[in-house]
Amino acid sequence: MFKQILKKSFTIGGATLVSRILGFLRDILIAFFFGTTSAAQAFVVAFRLPNIWRSFVGEEAVNAAVVPVLSEYNAKKDLNTFWKVAVSLLKVSFLFLSLLALAGVALAPILVKIIAPGFSTDLSKYELCVRLTRLIFPYILLIGLTAMISGIVISQKIFWSYAWAPVILNISIISSLFIFNKRFGIYALAFGIIIGGILELMLQFFALGKAHPHKVKSPLIHPEFKRISKLLVPRFCGAGVYHINIFVDTILASLETVVGQGGIAALYYAQRFVQLPLAVFATSLATALLPFFSAQSIGKRTGELGANVLLSLRFVAFIMIPAALGFIVMSEEIIESVFQYGRFSSYSTAITSGALKFYALGLVFYAGIKILVATFYSLQDTLTPVKASLVALFINIVLSIILMFPMKISGLCLATSIAAACNFCMLFWILRKRIFLRGIAILRPVLKIIIAASLMSTILLFLKIWIKELIEIRVLNLLVLLVVGASSYLFIAIAFGIEEARSLLKWKKVK
Repeated sequence: MFKQILKKSFTIGGATLVSRILGFLRDILIAFFFGTTSAAQAFVVAFRLPNIWRSFVGEEAVNAAVVPVLSEYNAKKDLNTFWKVAVSLLKVSFLFLSLLALAGVALAPILVKIIAPGFSTDLSKYELCVRLTRLIFPYILLIGLTAMISGIVISQKIFWSYAWAPVILNISIISSLFIFNKRFGIYALAFGIIIGGILELMLQFFALGKAHPHKVKSPLIHPEFKRISKLLVPRFCGAGVYHINIFVDTILASLETVVGQGGIAALYYAQRFVQLPLAVFATSLATALLPFFSAQSIGKRTGELGANVLLSLRFVAFIMIPAALGFIVMSEEIIESVFQYGRFSSYSTAITSGALKFYALGLVFYAGIKILVATFYSLQDTLTPVKASLVALFINIVLSIILMFPMKISGLCLATSIAAACNFCMLFWILRKRIFLRGIAILRPVLKIIIAASLMSTILLFLKIWIKELIEIRVLNLLVLLVVGASSYLFIAIAFGIEEARSLLKWKKVK
């Protein structure tokens, strides 16, 4: 079973990797043309607003309620009800998202003041952000429908359309930058987002037609909505808690008199690197395992479910722990090599690399939370993750306010990482009482992974001092560090007998 889940996650992960590579190319271009200037910060805030609402009505809500319920009908082979519920969901989603998009356009000035109060002291930056918000906000209709259709096809264990949609978005943004940047500047990004959203939605409709090409008559409000709503309401609260965290970081980062200039853009660029391993491995794995875990939960196979959860946590630890240490050791080299061109200055590199180091401390916990939350969703429990995230929210707010003064932007990132660690521990502790989840079973493998990753980082520390004198081309310098780091970690992991390393080489089932 776990091997099958991994294969599905690698299918998603492969497409995600392509998307992230294109995403980095996109961000390199944004950094080159706009750096951490007012235009870049206005775009980050404007794009964040529809992304916040997307989580309420998009992927997370779909994974919390739609996929588990539809997976149940799919497992029971009740396809008639499956498609009636699916069509009703699409009708309601279209009406709701259309109204939400219109409201966002109308209320853009108020939304910008709420999420970035520091912009009020710079009228030109504020007005630019409002205009960009009005251009970008209709994207919520496109991405919301894309997420809903993705949930329907994922419930049938079809993942390719979901996986490749972000690739299309990134290609659209990059193309738009090249075509429109000279004439329209930062507005070129907004054009690319809307065009990409339209293309993403078209791809999902193509996949939906392949999955079920026949027309289905269904009422606007299906009786099954009552059960879906019970699952969705806690998830909306959970999404709200998560995005209050983002609000807090954005609000505090906009206070340039405390944290310094360019904070919002620095957080965005640093998050892009942290999200790379998260999206390729953790999010892909969580997406792939959800319908499988839902089937195990429906069948009351809690022992099998618990075993697969532990295997999933071991796998993400095997990837995320060395990735986190690599980011910490090579943060300056990474940011400098990838972004420090054009208007992205050495100051921009300094604040962004500092943010990356402290975000990386929580990388394994961010990944673990995705696995544990997906497990709760498979049990059709969306309330427990909300309770845990509320506690983590309080911790994050308090620590952010305390740490921002001595550590500036890096303090916000450290607070986020500590809060993530607390959130993971709470979820794991609660889940171990619900299913057969023996934490001691992964303690020894994780300790081996930590030791192997620590040895890798030690090698990198010595190598990066020596290699600067030998190789002056910074991109080549970084590539050598990455190759040596990855190969040394894999070699050490095999020598330590870490099963995940051997299974990746031999593609045998993880034991």
